[in-house]
Amino acid sequence: MRATSLSAVLILHGELAPTIYLADVTESTYVVAVDGGLAHTHRLGLTPNVVVGDMDSATDADLAWARELGARIEVSPGDKDETDLELGLAHITARHSQVVVIGGEGGAPGHLFGNLLSLASTNWAHSTIEWRIANATVRILHPGKPWVVSEHAGERVSLLPVHGSAAGIETTGLQWSLNDAELRAGQSRGISNKTTEVPATVSLTDGVLVIVTEDVL
Repeated sequence: MRATSLSAVLILHGELAPTIYLADVTESTYVVAVDGGLAHTHRLGLTPNVVVGDMDSATDADLAWARELGARIEVSPGDKDETDLELGLAHITARHSQVVVIGGEGGAPGHLFGNLLSLASTNWAHSTIEWRIANATVRILHPGKPWVVSEHAGERVSLLPVHGSAAGIETTGLQWSLNDAELRAGQSRGISNKTTEVPATVSLTDGVLVIVTEDVL
C-alpha cells in the first residue's frame, strides 16, 4: 500500500505514461516542474511551487499559467554545466528527503540514461528518490535503513550496482536472498529476482544500488 501523500514530486519533460500512480499527490505536496515538465503539471491539474530550468521547452502559455498560480520561476542560463534535471534535484533535495520523480521517458536515449545516472548520483545520498516510469518503479538506494522495494508477490526486482561495487546487501521477501552480499558493477547476479513475500526489502552498507521493480501486469 502506498503512502497517503507525497512530500515532494519532481516533474520532468519527456514522456509521462498515463498509468503512472499519482493518487498520493495532494495539495500539500511540494511540486517542482523542470522546464517542459511544466506542461505535464498543467495537464494533470497540479499546482507548481517552483519551475526550474533554462526554459527552452516550457511554453509561454504554461509559464504564464504558473505565474498566475504564484509559482516561483528560476531561469538558468542555456550554456551551463548542469542539466535541468540536476538543477531540479538540487532544489528539491535541499528541502525534502523523500522525492518522487515522474516524466523523463522517451526522446533521445542519451537523455534517458543520463536521467538515470543523474538520479543515482551520490550528491543526493541524503534523500530517497523514486522514479515512476511505465510499468516499473526505479528506486535509488544508498547505505542506510532497509527500503521496501515491492509490496506485491510475483513482481520482478532487479538490483543494479552503479559507481562501482555495492556491498553489505541484505534482502527480505525475494526468491533469491542476499545476506551481506556484494554486487559488482556490470555483474548480472542481481537481475530478475522475484518477490515471494511482502513487503520485500533491500538494504546495503556501502555503494549505490538502482533497484527496478517491474509491475505485475
